[in-house]
Amino acid sequence: MLFRSLPMTVASSRYRRWQDLPRDRVLNVGISGLGATSHLIAEQVRKNYPLLEPIPYKSTRDSVLDLVAGRIDLHVGFVGEIEPWLKEGSVTALGVTGPRTVAGIASMATQGFANIEQVVNTHSLIVPKTVSDAIYKEWRDILIRAATAKSVQSSYSNDFCSALTLNEPQSQAWFDSQMMLWKKLSQTVSISTK
Repeated sequence: MLFRSLPMTVASSRYRRWQDLPRDRVLNVGISGLGATSHLIAEQVRKNYPLLEPIPYKSTRDSVLDLVAGRIDLHVGFVGEIEPWLKEGSVTALGVTGPRTVAGIASMATQGFANIEQVVNTHSLIVPKTVSDAIYKEWRDILIRAATAKSVQSSYSNDFCSALTLNEPQSQAWFDSQMMLWKKLSQTVSISTK
């Protein structure tokens, strides 16, 4: 069951436009761990900037701190996390994932990044087939009620989430399409242990 689609952004405190990024030197990008959505996004950016090196952090918040301090070139994370620095002008959002412009930030898909419009973070309920239908329905109903709470809705809007409450067949179709997309986009990814 899928609740929300959360766009992610690629931001920099050094560069104002994609065209400003050098292609002849190593650039680093903070991500929230290997295999995370932020890592997949960084790998898509690397297709346009082959010398890009993902730097795994424990969280997007840790990466933001190094971005603002100027210790990394780029950061992949949530729009809401960098919003204060966007407003003061010390950080620039170069683009967002997902199919649309968010908070005045152009989608990466419109800026030459293929397949990125479908790469978003989500809040979802995924359970093994061993969970009984009754328990699954109980958990699903609890989460649906929670998702409609005013405080949760406010939190979602702060993160520029889009509502995606899908029924079970739609959720399974979405999950299946995401699995195929992630396999396709990650098939050339390798992790160095240097």
